[in-house]
Amino acid sequence: AIWTDCFDYDLIDPSDLDDHPSAYKPYCVHGECVDPKKYPDEWMGMGLDSVMHFGGKLEDKAWSYVHDNDLTVRKLYHLPRWGIVYDLGNEDGFYEKSGLKDFCAGKLNDRWFITNNDNPYAPNQNQLFSASSNNYTPLLTNNTMMICILSLIVFAIIGLYYLAKKDSKGKFINLRGHSSYGSVGNYL
Repeated sequence: AIWTDCFDYDLIDPSDLDDHPSAYKPYCVHGECVDPKKYPDEWMGMGLDSVMHFGGKLEDKAWSYVHDNDLTVRKLYHLPRWGIVYDLGNEDGFYEKSGLKDFCAGKLNDRWFITNNDNPYAPNQNQLFSASSNNYTPLLTNNTMMICILSLIVFAIIGLYYLAKKDSKGKFINLRGHSSYGSVGNYL
């Protein structure tokens, strides 16, 4: 898709692709295309209007396009009609490092590709830096963390108190200061 877009082949109507042989050239990377032995000949078609083969159960599913229709390269040529849009993120990573960002400058089809620069809801760099330098954000985060830790400590103390109280029921508790232990005390 990026190759098609960067060479402006995305501007060609699919019905006119036969007039632009540089826009699509059928090829196959394995020997089966040249001398089919394992697969039927009709599966090896790579032309614009050759029906694509889908293995498995996809053709059996009523919701699938290929259940009732033949899919070809020509039908797939314009991706947005299929709901496919590629997200290039911040335009860094492979897109930038490969040189595609410079090579494709001014040619990116906004119906085929989106970037964070295209997203009106994405925060811009100024908003990100101003939000991260806000003095209240770390304070709020630290206070929230302290409240959580203190709450856990309080709940742990309350839980231990009730466990100790539960365990002490039915046992002798020396409240008079005598040095006795157990249910029989020495009161002399």
